[in-house]
Amino acid sequence: LSLDDPDGSLSSWNSRDATPCNWYGVTCAGDASNTTVTALDLSDTNIGGPFLANVLCCLPNLLSINLLNNSINQTLPLDISLCHNLRHLDLSQNLLTRLLPATLPLLPNLRYLDLTGNNFSGPIPDSFGTFQNLQVLSLVSNLLEGTIPPSLGNVSSLKMLNLSYNPFFPGRIPPELGNLTNLEVLWLTQCNLVGVIPTSLRNLNKLQDLDLALVINIRVQKT
Repeated sequence: LSLDDPDGSLSSWNSRDATPCNWYGVTCAGDASNTTVTALDLSDTNIGGPFLANVLCCLPNLLSINLLNNSINQTLPLDISLCHNLRHLDLSQNLLTRLLPATLPLLPNLRYLDLTGNNFSGPIPDSFGTFQNLQVLSLVSNLLEGTIPPSLGNVSSLKMLNLSYNPFFPGRIPPELGNLTNLEVLWLTQCNLVGVIPTSLRNLNKLQDLDLALVINIRVQKT
């Protein structure tokens, strides 16, 4: 009831139904007598309104939320951390603003986080270096400031890190990123990078795709 639904994408959502398992975008697991909501996919449905963490996080077995390419607005609340079992969160191409919630790393099972194409501002929280199982982190095309935090080098599970197209303050590539030995994709395109390319990046033996394009002033460090 808190969402705008101009295209009627949620017309099958009827509160009189015994379960929501036949509603559009809802996936359940279990048999007919024991069903539980495990995923919500409302991507490309043109819905709008706030992200209702206090509602969605009441679903104890929710593993995946995909709201890509909608008009989800306001900000991502701190109580997103109550979605304890969440593994996949895609809120890309929405209208979210203000700071990235520092509580996101409290989701112990989160593996995929895509917040691309929003209007988040301020710095990347240092707490983002405490993700336990995150494999994909994409913060592309926001309004993020500060510099790339060295603490990201602690997320050894990362396979893809994409921070491209943010108006960061001029800063170096943290040498600590060389600790991400599972990294396959590293994109820092147009991130106001300066200084040297740290030799620690040669430790990224699984790296397949590296993009440091559109830098201000960067050079290769001699070994």
